[in-house]
Amino acid sequence: MNNQQSRPLVAPDDYERNKYQISEYRAYIDFCERMNEQGLQNHAELERAEHMLQERIRQGEEAR
Repeated sequence: MNNQQSRPLVAPDDYERNKYQISEYRAYIDFCERMNEQGLQNHAELERAEHMLQERIRQGEEAR
């Protein structure tokens, strides 16, 4: 019996292709993270603007 653990083998061409794909996936993940963060900031900004508008409407109604 062979007591050695099996080790994965990756041919050099496969290694380079995998390395390239990994870098592409990381770039895509980075892009998605930036879009996600920007979307959250945009949402928070919109909520602040809506809150300010509601406050102005309330003040206008009180001024009548």
